[in-house]
Amino acid sequence: MPAIDLVNMRPSERIVQDDMTIAFIASGDLRDVIRTVNELPKDYTGELTVLLNDHNPMIVARNFALLLLLGSIENKRKAADIAVHYWYSALVPAMYNVHLQQMIQDVLSSSGASSVGANGSISCVMTPKSRIEGCLGTTTITILKQCVFSPESYQAQDVREELTRARLVNLSRDRLERQYWPLEPSHRLAFIEFRTYGLLLPFGAANSHFDYPNRLLFSPDGQWMQADKVNPLNGWHIPSLVKAGRKHGALPMDIYGCMYFYVSDQLREFASRLSSLRIRFKLFNLDACKLGNDLSSGVLSPYGLSDQIRFDRIDASNVMDPHYLGIEPVAKVWGPLLKHTNHATLVGHFINWVSRQRNANPSDADIPRLMRRLVSDNRIKMSPPSSSPRVGRELTEICAQLSCNAVHDNSKAFDDYLDSQGIDYVLSTSGLKRKRKHTIVPHRLGGSFESPSALPTFSDDKNWYLSMYIKDHLWSERYLELAPA
Repeated sequence: MPAIDLVNMRPSERIVQDDMTIAFIASGDLRDVIRTVNELPKDYTGELTVLLNDHNPMIVARNFALLLLLGSIENKRKAADIAVHYWYSALVPAMYNVHLQQMIQDVLSSSGASSVGANGSISCVMTPKSRIEGCLGTTTITILKQCVFSPESYQAQDVREELTRARLVNLSRDRLERQYWPLEPSHRLAFIEFRTYGLLLPFGAANSHFDYPNRLLFSPDGQWMQADKVNPLNGWHIPSLVKAGRKHGALPMDIYGCMYFYVSDQLREFASRLSSLRIRFKLFNLDACKLGNDLSSGVLSPYGLSDQIRFDRIDASNVMDPHYLGIEPVAKVWGPLLKHTNHATLVGHFINWVSRQRNANPSDADIPRLMRRLVSDNRIKMSPPSSSPRVGRELTEICAQLSCNAVHDNSKAFDDYLDSQGIDYVLSTSGLKRKRKHTIVPHRLGGSFESPSALPTFSDDKNWYLSMYIKDHLWSERYLELAPA
């Protein structure tokens, strides 16, 4: 899902001297954290406490390393470039690995202002104003050691062979070619280049010095850990990427080059804010509900999180989906941990709900009407003039599969889905209410804060193309915002 600003401070809420506490209880990567910190008012003077948790120790190890890189390297441009490649590139310059190893070694040896306890507890000063505290756990610390101090026998050629196995051999060829078909030739080439070499760089940039494995993207035994369909472009707002690329001289057809410049800009701004704002990161490697229960019972008091702590914002990511924890466990545990203010919000998103709910996707009866609308709006990509009728029909079918969800109102189906999950009982027993008017994110991708039934909007044909075909979103995803009753 695209990065969100979890605070999204409203004009009525803009009290820049107030302390704030926010929680990412199933964080995944850092994109939401970075976007949130970067969007804070520049004159914000309060202290921001960021609870950052994930149950996957590899994710926690990577996030910890990236935060240290961004907070510990004085040259912010250099810090951002090292971090962007450890985040997204399969290979890095050997000198970047030296920086990472030295930084992690300083932490593990408890030198300077850093310490690591026997149970995996951590305390690290990044800047005079920002620090990291919490408990990574012994498993995360072990994985971090194994990855950062990997055997010298694991070399760049091993990475290339593993990438070839994972991203070119062991993949769904049909799915991949369906993804490529609607793309413009330049974007098809950009996708193939990134899939083949795994480097987030402007197209044609010098890359011979990227000769050391990025072990933060591989398992300790050297296996690529992402599914072959993973597309890092999904995590960001594509028009913003294109705009940043233009500012740096990259053309829109170099979409991964645009992403490189955009994420680098975001990381530089984030690194600067670590020096100018008072921020405390609390890192943990726990199940999301166990984390909430440990907070309420006072187990996490040694890490500066008392049983009285309450949050201005809580991001539940996708764990309210029944494929994971479900709405009731998350609301029951985390609802009472919201502050009782007009703006406190628990937000989560739902991707898999469509498989459980009738009319979530367009029915066979809806398709002809939606197709007529797409054709009249010039949204269906036409096949090349020399194509056979069969090719034309198949291309239209592929584009329709991607496009119909975006022009289908699934708000009633989502309400029915929430009813099937017992939403009224969940809210009444957890002290929460549903926000019909959202304040953090629109009700659906590209939709409206005001109306749950509003369809995604696209400013022009180019915006439609970038949103629909460059990304892999289903366009049936929905957000849910809950507030204290």
